[in-house]
Amino acid sequence: ANELGLQLNDGLSAAANEAGVPLKAEGFGTAFALHFTDAAALSGYRDLFASDRDRLRKWVERCLTEGIFLLPDGRIYVSTAHTQEDVEATLAAASRVFHALDA
Repeated sequence: ANELGLQLNDGLSAAANEAGVPLKAEGFGTAFALHFTDAAALSGYRDLFASDRDRLRKWVERCLTEGIFLLPDGRIYVSTAHTQEDVEATLAAASRVFHALDA
């Protein structure tokens, strides 16, 4: 589960970067959160106030149209029930959404 979580975390960060979307994925293997921000680093909870909550909401809603069900606050959990195929499908859908996000 940790390995899949790391793959998902890294893959979401890479997909956002490729699409030019400022994103920080913070956490550890099986649990992390997405923050739409161009801050260089997040070092405390006050840094989260600068996150673009509207962009997160749009991203989560558009992921739903791709069949990816996420928590509305940007938290992501990976468990032993998830497979490599789940991660790959999620990353493909997320990439499409990142590219269409500001369109």
